Amino acid sequence: MADETFCANTSTLVTIVISVIASIITLGIVLIWNKMIIPFIETLLYKGIYVGEKWTIEMGDQTADQTPLSATRNTVLEIKQRANKLSGKATSSLILDNETSDCIFYNIEGEIKDRFVTLFLKCSTRSRMAYSTFLLEIVSDGSLMKGYRTFYGLKRERINAIACTLKKLPN
Repeated sequence: MADETFCANTSTLVTIVISVIASIITLGIVLIWNKMIIPFIETLLYKGIYVGEKWTIEMGDQTADQTPLSATRNTVLEIKQRANKLSGKATSSLILDNETSDCIFYNIEGEIKDRFVTLFLKCSTRSRMAYSTFLLEIVSDGSLMKGYRTFYGLKRERINAIACTLKKLPN
């Protein structure tokens, strides 16, 4: 009787272990499929323009509500592209008296559809709040993107927008 109970418990334990191992293998296959194989196939099939380069931002002097910018920053975006998905990093520097007085580092997410680009920049430092979103149209020969940047102004503590042009930096 004891042997039968031991065998039943062992059989149940083996079934559970096999189920857990099968689940882990299935999860691994799904992750590889979603993170590697599908993006690779999408990249092969994507026929649109490539914007995965370094870009700099030029902005006007006044925001959408006609207030002047409180500070001018030099911002460089390093965009990576996989099919229509965009990602990357950006660095925004405030330069006063020929010295960098403040830097903001961003993570970039976005996408490209037809000739329109949307980008979302979020500060990569958790101790700081800085956000920007862009809606841009690719113009000219693909070396310019024009549109608007919506951002949270830290000094005025409100959301605003400004016209901007992104220019592709030479390699």
